[in-house]
Amino acid sequence: MNKLGTFFKLIKLFWNNGDHLMKLMNILESQLPHVGQALEDAGQTAILSSQVLNGSPGAAQVIEAASVAVDDCGKKFRDASAEIGRIRIELHDLNLPSVTIEEKEYPVLFGAGHVKIPTPTKSDWYPFRDIENYLAEQKSLIEDASSKLTTAKQELHLLSGKIAEAGNHIRETGADLKEAGRLLKDI
Repeated sequence: MNKLGTFFKLIKLFWNNGDHLMKLMNILESQLPHVGQALEDAGQTAILSSQVLNGSPGAAQVIEAASVAVDDCGKKFRDASAEIGRIRIELHDLNLPSVTIEEKEYPVLFGAGHVKIPTPTKSDWYPFRDIENYLAEQKSLIEDASSKLTTAKQELHLLSGKIAEAGNHIRETGADLKEAGRLLKDI
């Protein structure tokens, strides 16, 4: 009885509001082709938008290329850091003695006085210490920059993937909108 009662209420609603419903049906009938066309157009625009993101070259492709370039730069920085480390080792391995010349007085036989003779003396001073320290600082800065470039490369790669994914979703939505528009136009 409940379903039958609902059915009669619906018939009564149509009977009492038939004039309004007919106006609404006439408006829908005249507007559905326009709405359908608008949906088709929106779908096509979405598909074209997805090509900006995923086309060739699209935003995802350009960002992925930037990711590769940043990674290449990071590799060059790592190579430079390794070369600086090698140079530091070679400098250190030179082991050049630091020699100074001092005059020493030596007594002459039979108390005839003193003679000054130049004498080489080895000191603890290392001529490349400042250069080695500078190279160590530069190596550390380059390694830090390389690490930041690696992080940037990873972030760009992730962004490229997200843009490609968004492009795919937009393209699929566009295709669905176009189909909905075609269906509305056929009603």
